[in-house]
Amino acid sequence: MTLVTASSLADKEAQRNFFSENGYIGAFALPNLTSLEALVKGIEQSESPRAHLVRGIKKRLGLNAKHPIFVRDAHIRSRLVYQLASEPTILEDVANLLGPDILLWISEAISRKPGSRGQSWHIDIINAQISGVHVSVALTDMNRQNGCLQVIPKTHTYTIDLQECARQGACNLYDPESLLALADRLHPENAPHQIVPLEMKKGEYSFTKGGLWHGVGNNSTQQNRLGLVARYMQTDRKCLNLKEQPVPCLLVRGKDRYQLNDLHQPPN
Repeated sequence: MTLVTASSLADKEAQRNFFSENGYIGAFALPNLTSLEALVKGIEQSESPRAHLVRGIKKRLGLNAKHPIFVRDAHIRSRLVYQLASEPTILEDVANLLGPDILLWISEAISRKPGSRGQSWHIDIINAQISGVHVSVALTDMNRQNGCLQVIPKTHTYTIDLQECARQGACNLYDPESLLALADRLHPENAPHQIVPLEMKKGEYSFTKGGLWHGVGNNSTQQNRLGLVARYMQTDRKCLNLKEQPVPCLLVRGKDRYQLNDLHQPPN
């Protein structure tokens, strides 16, 4: 199964239908890379020898040494992250999938180093609970060699705890084939399940639906693989973290008529 591109679908309605049925869609392309290039430059500066020295000093002083670009609430801490996550082109596509009123509740830059093992297969529990949309933006090329996101279509409709399945020995969260076998056993009506690698060129982005089974491959190249992840939700949903605490949100499009969430102003 190959990645379905926006241009291969007839119109916005076809994109919505595909996303609803399969739990993913991509790749879309940013028409302007200004905000993307600014974030890439910010990441490069954050990984400079001087920046590493400053972080080392902060750690010795017992201070938070993590750069604000790389934290999960970077949308309220980093202007660079906020600007890319609120790009009008991205928000237009989010609105097609979610509706006109949109909150941004997670955003962070991710740098996968050479040799990185990636990330085990999982679902984003909170994003599933609030029926949210996740966007991955390629700050560098993303492919199977450097550990692009991989998904199993249609699994966003399956109500199962992958972590519990792994504890019971029903699957290995680092073995994609065992996830395919599990999906086939649980939902033979959709068998055979397939893995779709969300390969993208720099400046492209793709969407996944809350609850979709997904994982990140190893980076077997000699270069960092850079990306931005952001999650959006409708304003009529209340978002709490796993400790039942409010999650900081930004209204990035439309109006918030419900006032259910912890709203912040964009970072300066």
